[in-house]
Amino acid sequence: MYASVTINTIDNVYKVAAGVSIKLIECEGLLEFKEVKGKVLPDKIEFYIKQGLKVPLAPPVLFMTGIGGGVNELAGNNWR
Repeated sequence: MYASVTINTIDNVYKVAAGVSIKLIECEGLLEFKEVKGKVLPDKIEFYIKQGLKVPLAPPVLFMTGIGGGVNELAGNNWR
């Protein structure tokens, strides 16, 4: 298990990252906040399954062994 926190007061960015390994599956996540016009808003959300996943796509030759995704720049200029 790990965790890290980043606070950047110059760019008004606040980030929390964490990961955990649960016997068979290793997961990792990231949640980042940014201050925009005096409001702290979520800016980045990411999630990954890194190890322990084995989904057969074309057995016995092709397997998916990890998956992840995320959304970036959520705190863009569209907030009032």
